[in-house]
Amino acid sequence: MGPSAGKPYTDQLSYFDYITPFFTSTPNICGYGGNNAGFWSTFQKWQDWAASAAPSLSLLVGLPTWFEPVWAQGANGDYVAPDEVINASVVPRLKEFKAFAGFGLQDASFDYLNRPCKDPTESRRMYSKVLAQQLALGATAGGNNTPEAQRCVVVNQAYTPPTTTNTSESGNLTGNVTDQCAFWGTCPTGNTATRGKSAMGTGWGLIASTLVISFIIAAVQYWYLD
Repeated sequence: MGPSAGKPYTDQLSYFDYITPFFTSTPNICGYGGNNAGFWSTFQKWQDWAASAAPSLSLLVGLPTWFEPVWAQGANGDYVAPDEVINASVVPRLKEFKAFAGFGLQDASFDYLNRPCKDPTESRRMYSKVLAQQLALGATAGGNNTPEAQRCVVVNQAYTPPTTTNTSESGNLTGNVTDQCAFWGTCPTGNTATRGKSAMGTGWGLIASTLVISFIIAAVQYWYLD
């Protein structure tokens, strides 16, 4: 993609409204938890490049929505826990970068399952909701200054992979596939629910991922950019 001669970020940059650098897969280089200094210095490089190449370009910080590396591009040290997002004033600090416009999250399936805050059971927030609330707060009202009602007391996020069995005669699955697979998305590691519903699940999972990213962008435009 570039930026270099013959690549889209150089030759076709005017066609991009925003770019999402994903801070995943290389936690020792730029993962928030794996190399915090590297995370901020890497985003600074993206900011510097955007400022010189396309001042109107928006940057979304790409993060995982799941606390364990259970998809191909995940790694330990990528996930930013919601209490860390608040206590370390991550969003207010990101708002100091002119090009910062929000988050791009991967993926909607895991986000749906990740209800990390000790909220009342009927209203447990998804991870993306915590980030959206931080984006909606003013520059001096987020992070450490987050109102008590919006703070996140993280519940135990230990994950135990579910177990299923295959029925060899029919190729169907036994067990509650709906609960074990992130709604219509890819199944977490250790889940053998890969037959029958996995092809449809992956397709719908990609659609759901696109929708959640669109939601975050819309939230940014409504609450922050405007």
